[in-house]
Amino acid sequence: MHGPVSGGADVLLTDRLELRRWSEDDRRGWTELCRDPEVMRFIGAGVTWDADQIAAGFERNRLRWEQDGFGWRSIRVRDTGQWAGFVALNRLDGAATRMMRRGDLEIGWWLARSAWGRGYASEAAAAARAEAFGRLACTRLIARVRPENAASAKVAERLGMHLLGGDVGRSGEPILVYGLDRPR
Repeated sequence: MHGPVSGGADVLLTDRLELRRWSEDDRRGWTELCRDPEVMRFIGAGVTWDADQIAAGFERNRLRWEQDGFGWRSIRVRDTGQWAGFVALNRLDGAATRMMRRGDLEIGWWLARSAWGRGYASEAAAAARAEAFGRLACTRLIARVRPENAASAKVAERLGMHLLGGDVGRSGEPILVYGLDRPR
């Protein structure tokens, strides 16, 4: 994994990436991800979203920052400015999986296919983990991963997460739930 994280709440910087607070500038990238069947096969019901779902998801993610002071971040490669996807911290208050406890945060990552296999998900997620356990004083992170998504399972493991067990997602899909307690 790549080096330390710097920056404030709106922008986090790693060696290779800039993680910027969700904004209107992210609408195009969000739409492209939600319409890409290879990306979406690992998200929710495993199918692409229609225009209404895309718009509602975008607005929901935008509002997280206003409500919680954290949320989804756009990932850009610092050297090239290439947009790579998103990394997220979400407060789900136990609604997402029976394995969540009050105060847990969910960590997640959605990357464009052009960014797959470069270590960006691990690097961005490590920065989000540092923010969760640092600035946000989170006690535990969880990640929901589709069983067939070996790459995301590896990212969770690189973060130090361990498998808590299997569950069923909101769309009825099987998921694996990974967890990581805040270091003492």
